[in-house]
Amino acid sequence: MYWKDKNPWTPELEERLITLAERGERYETIAAALGLNKNQVVGKAHRIGVASRRPGTPRARPPGPPVPRPKECQWPIGHPGQPGFRMCGKAAIWMKPYCPEHDALAHGRNLHDTATNPVVTGP
Repeated sequence: MYWKDKNPWTPELEERLITLAERGERYETIAAALGLNKNQVVGKAHRIGVASRRPGTPRARPPGPPVPRPKECQWPIGHPGQPGFRMCGKAAIWMKPYCPEHDALAHGRNLHDTATNPVVTGP
């Protein structure tokens, strides 16, 4: 078969994969150390039952502005990249991204005129 002729995995490479994975190295780092691509390393690790992270090790999140929960107002307060930047966080109008105050601002309505600014609270 074709793939057997092209199999890069020697017993020595497998041992290095196991050693690096047990140290908690990332697949990208292991691939670079072994001279292979990440997909080859991930596939082999999966087949032999090796994980590159210890169980329970959280993934690092890239820094950035806080992401609001779906039912919180998503109106930005401040400027992205500046200290103190955040989202409003008040309860949002049902099926809308903003709280009543910021929804009125976004759509140029008078917040206190209930005839032209009905607030729907839920189904």
